[in-house]
Amino acid sequence: MNIMNIISRIYFFIGSLVCHQIPERTIYIDGKPLPLCARDTGIYLGIFIALIYCIVRGKLKADKLPSTRNGILLVLLTVPMMIDAVSSYASVRQTDNTIRLVTGLFFGMPIALLLIPAANYKVYGTNKLKVIDSRLDLLLLVFINVFASFVILKFGIPTWWLLATACIVGLVFLISRIAYTVLKLLNTGNEKTRIVYSLIITMAFFMILYIFKYHMLRWIIQN
Repeated sequence: MNIMNIISRIYFFIGSLVCHQIPERTIYIDGKPLPLCARDTGIYLGIFIALIYCIVRGKLKADKLPSTRNGILLVLLTVPMMIDAVSSYASVRQTDNTIRLVTGLFFGMPIALLLIPAANYKVYGTNKLKVIDSRLDLLLLVFINVFASFVILKFGIPTWWLLATACIVGLVFLISRIAYTVLKLLNTGNEKTRIVYSLIITMAFFMILYIFKYHMLRWIIQN
């Protein structure tokens, strides 16, 4: 078994901890299913795209939330996925992978844009660096997400490896960033220490999910 097969198995294992991985609800790239369903792919890919955007724009250290108007727009972007998920699970309407992916992207993007300044926010200081400078920033991110969904659904690109890696990175970032934010609110250690602790917490989180899904849940079902 080569290294790529091992990484692929790890991706599918991580995906199994947070996703149902139902084949018909999963996007295939070159005949191979992604490690997450279409909706989860959209969510974590949206987080990843926003993360990369913030890195490129020098906003990873942003400590100021978006303006009220942009904040409201970000919240509104999460609504379509919630409507799609609830209505489809309630059998009110039928949905498909295209809708799942696109609405998932717009659900994930605001999460990253709110988590980044939340982790850097100064309670007893001045917050100056906005994570989103203007409406143009937000529109550009929306365009990037729409373009990403188009090339994935229409052309099946980027490669499976790039897309799967982006989704897993988005998932890990989400969990570790939440852990980092909590540690900072608790004033635990310095920045480097919090990063290490947050990664340990992330691994522990996946371990707990594994124990629950593959041991406790099975035991509950069998008994």
